[in-house]
Amino acid sequence: IKYLNRRITKMFASAKRDEIERKETGRRVPGAEWVYYIDTRSLCNASWAFAQLALKHDELMEAVSEETCKKIFDCSAQQLAICAWSYAKMQRVDLQLMQTLAEEAVLRLQEFN
Repeated sequence: IKYLNRRITKMFASAKRDEIERKETGRRVPGAEWVYYIDTRSLCNASWAFAQLALKHDELMEAVSEETCKKIFDCSAQQLAICAWSYAKMQRVDLQLMQTLAEEAVLRLQEFN
């Protein structure tokens, strides 16, 4: 679990540091260091895993929230639900993320079963 925590944190730090150079192609972009493109599926999976394991990592969850808000249009209905559930399960208060998720869910109401 500690390895996973370090690995995910390192990925977010790398992506954030080189955000300007990153291309939204899904591929890693060469630079001073390799940059990881973190897609919405990975973001939701990370938040789900941390909620399931009851892990607390404020910096990571803030990064997940920030990236999810930026890429909300790429999320599927299932990913919206998983992300909302994860933050509720962890009892995290993130008004910006919840507002963004709610607005997107309303727009896509027909996609939910």
